[in-house]
Amino acid sequence: MKGFVDDKLRALLQVPVSASRDGDRSDILVWIDTAFNGGLVIPRKQITELGLVKESSAEAILADGNCVELETFVCFFD
Repeated sequence: MKGFVDDKLRALLQVPVSASRDGDRSDILVWIDTAFNGGLVIPRKQITELGLVKESSAEAILADGNCVELETFVCFFD
């Protein structure tokens, strides 16, 4: 796997992603975080385009004290 560093010094990589284990893969550009925990943050538009299925949601408190609902979706990537 080969990636690149952009002009903002982000480590980026093309990753093939699918809504199912054996489904057709679509490449998405991801920003690699050194604290990777197996999750990807994907824009809502790409979630819809990939046909990802909602898995769960959880309430989170932001640094400014606001509460938001975070949704998680299932996807498979190589």
